[in-house]
Amino acid sequence: PNPSPQGGGGQSLTHLAQWCHRYAPAAGLETSQPCETLLLDATNLAPLYGSEELFVSQVMQGVRRWGLDARAALAATIGAAWALAHYEVSNHDQPAIAPSDQTHAALIPLPIAALRLPEGLLETLQNLGVQRIAELLALPREQLRSRFGPLLLTRVDQALGTAREVFIAVDPPEEFTVEQTLEFPLADREMLHRVVETLLGRLAWLLAAHCAGALCVACQFECEGAPAAEFEVGLFQPTANPRHLLEIVELEMERLRLRAPATAVTVRAVRHAPLAERQGVLFDRERNLESSLQLAALVNRLTGRLGRGAVVRCRLRREAQPELAYAHDPLVDAKPQASPLAKIRFSGRGPTLGPLDRPLYLLRRLAALESLSVIPDGPPIQFRRDGRLHIVARHWGPERIETGWWRGRSAGRDYYRVETTEGHRFWLFRRRHDGRWFLHGLFG
Repeated sequence: PNPSPQGGGGQSLTHLAQWCHRYAPAAGLETSQPCETLLLDATNLAPLYGSEELFVSQVMQGVRRWGLDARAALAATIGAAWALAHYEVSNHDQPAIAPSDQTHAALIPLPIAALRLPEGLLETLQNLGVQRIAELLALPREQLRSRFGPLLLTRVDQALGTAREVFIAVDPPEEFTVEQTLEFPLADREMLHRVVETLLGRLAWLLAAHCAGALCVACQFECEGAPAAEFEVGLFQPTANPRHLLEIVELEMERLRLRAPATAVTVRAVRHAPLAERQGVLFDRERNLESSLQLAALVNRLTGRLGRGAVVRCRLRREAQPELAYAHDPLVDAKPQASPLAKIRFSGRGPTLGPLDRPLYLLRRLAALESLSVIPDGPPIQFRRDGRLHIVARHWGPERIETGWWRGRSAGRDYYRVETTEGHRFWLFRRRHDGRWFLHGLFG
């Protein structure tokens, strides 16, 4: 393409090459000056687009949306693609596509300038009457090397594929993006679903090519004469599996409302992480949430259906006050946490506490109790909850929990674990500043 008016040719093409990663896993620029050619590695991409023609068509539509005038060619070698893009004049509006078994036939009618030769060498050959690549190929190779040096035959062999040639790829952007421009505005949900499914397949292929997996995927639908519609879905584990991605996206597609027919669809991996290879486990007891693909898929589906804030796990916090000593974090987009069964130490007197020294169920609101003790600061011998009398058979404690003055409204409590004559176990405390009793938790 011609350089963008937004800046210099090299800078503009570098930006465009990064943008073209939505079509191919590798994109770069030619090394000659002035830089005016963008190179994409199209190996094995035709099945993802339906055909080579559709792949080139999508790239060209995207480039034209940049306001650029471009010509495209698809060939088995970099040299052949460059030659056809610059010197194939049969139809300026149609890309030149040369299958690998037709590279030779596509090149021989072109002028020798299509071989990317230096000006001096090109002028010498033309003065000798060599105008076309066919005429050059008819000359003995030994004489060409001895008279014109190794570069001429190198360029010939690179164009024909008998010599290897690579290009320096531009680093991809932080987001992996794929898009499809629709030939006509589309409102049919089933057809839009097929478009999204195709794009997710391409996105998964791009991610896998970079050994990465998506953690957050965004879908955008550009609408004819109306604002674009967009949604995001998060994932518990990075994945490059198109089927898993489709399962999550389908849930949001059901709720999607378009104000007008869609003209283009874009799918982005907003966040991604390296894919980790895991060896399968032999016993079920070795499975956990981080290693189980089935559990991760369940978390993804529940999150997609119920929302990120509805699927959570409990995380311990370094806080003395029990109701503030934990937090609920979403499983999707959550940072790695330590095991919730890790031992903790609360401030105040007493030994290190294990997981069974705390009830698994804490009341959302403290329940005031009518309690009776033998001595004012002693343990309860009975208490009444919701009109029902409970007689204490055994108790453990007290465990004093206090918060520091810097907290503002400090808490001072003496906690007891009690077991009633009916076998129920409760977690009670006496508020030290006024002596009132409260129920805070229940043991299973």
